Amino acid sequence: MHYEDDAMTETLIDRTIAESTGRSIEYLKNTPLDELRANAEKKRGGPLKFVSLFPWIGRGNMMRDHLVSHEEAVAAYDDAIRRLPK
Repeated sequence: MHYEDDAMTETLIDRTIAESTGRSIEYLKNTPLDELRANAEKKRGGPLKFVSLFPWIGRGNMMRDHLVSHEEAVAAYDDAIRRLPK
């Protein structure tokens, strides 16, 4: 795949996300997740619930037994950054 194909695919994905959410890609990229979630819950009229559909979707899922909290995700990210070669 060429770079132009990658850029075209990214543009198509961005446009699809923007159309399906009704928000610009810039807004979605620059708005904190907790604010996006609060807006979605307000619009929906109730709390969001995230579920794992393993094993029906995809070829495998490392988190098949549970979803991680925000704090766990941040800790895993920080750990991965610390282990990067300097």
